[in-house]
Amino acid sequence: MDAAAPATDREGEDSTTRKDHAHPRATSPQQKLVVTHEELSWKVVSILYALGVALCVLFAILQVVWNIESVRGFWIIFSPFAPCLVYGLYRYRLQLDAAKHKQD
Repeated sequence: MDAAAPATDREGEDSTTRKDHAHPRATSPQQKLVVTHEELSWKVVSILYALGVALCVLFAILQVVWNIESVRGFWIIFSPFAPCLVYGLYRYRLQLDAAKHKQD
């Protein structure tokens, strides 16, 4: 095939001149600026934060109770998950209340 020849599709039509038909659900450029997303599930976020807090507690116990030197200070890495868990649970509670009021 000649490198200078235009690319063709299966039917032999020149792909540079072919007009692509818009998808039925295609949006205008203005609609693409405002993207609506589903609301974040704070239940999932809270579960992940709880796993981080559990790792923090595990590493703290390994360091303090059993004096395992190889995990010394690891709990500090996971300590920010504790306030995040409190915030996540607070937002989850607000999300449940909003869903309850939406049903009423």
